[in-house]
Amino acid sequence: MSQVPAQTPHQESLDEFFQRVSTDLMAVATNYRAVAAVTEAAAGLETPPTIQLAAPEAALKPLDTHFTVGWLAADLIDMGALELVTTDTVPDGTRLTDGQEAWTLTMVDKTPRVVALGDTIVAEAVEGTVTNRDDADGFRLRTVGRTQVLETLAETFEPAVADDFEAGVAAAAPIAESALTPYHIALLVGARHEYLQYEFGHWAEDIRFTSQATLSRKKRALKEAGLVETTSVKHDVGRPRHRLHLSGPLAGCDDIEAVVDRAEAELE
Repeated sequence: MSQVPAQTPHQESLDEFFQRVSTDLMAVATNYRAVAAVTEAAAGLETPPTIQLAAPEAALKPLDTHFTVGWLAADLIDMGALELVTTDTVPDGTRLTDGQEAWTLTMVDKTPRVVALGDTIVAEAVEGTVTNRDDADGFRLRTVGRTQVLETLAETFEPAVADDFEAGVAAAAPIAESALTPYHIALLVGARHEYLQYEFGHWAEDIRFTSQATLSRKKRALKEAGLVETTSVKHDVGRPRHRLHLSGPLAGCDDIEAVVDRAEAELE
């Protein structure tokens, strides 16, 4: 009697999966790589599903230092499309469920793919981990959302400033691995457009991007490296304020990508 070959479980990319699924999802991630994959795929959709994502705190904390993923997660949270939950109860792999079906997340050639499990027991386990608030605490993300950062930059300064900041962040090496932080990039953009440091400091504090003290420290580092300089501008009340300018190897850069590239090389 011939054996019936086993069926290969249905598999699709995470992007395709999110485009197809229209229901709310719960997920338990085992590591930051999985958290980032879910975040980036969901952020790429015009109308992402609502996701409750539980993960160990160690898997969520990098969202505060990996800025290019963190500000996408913050955007999703602001939209009400993502809730982050810390948990110590994790399976041996990343799982997703809509309450009825379950899927596992795997990496194939560095591309996140979803494989159907067809197991209601797994679905119930994922749902229990996410919803059991006795074992899970909400995770507070410190990073400000991409939309808020770019919209307020455009409104406070000009659209070109927002465009340059977005392009500068994209051009930089992964923020967690670079000597160039988003705060350095904001100052370099301000210097390229010759705004007052005071203006950028107020913007940063207003949206809780960072403090004026942090920007002052980053400005000092850029100035000591010969990458920016300042000129004093008299003010009616109080001390003179300082206008930012690119200097040294950055003075002749044609675009923000070149500014970021050279600044990274100088600060390494």
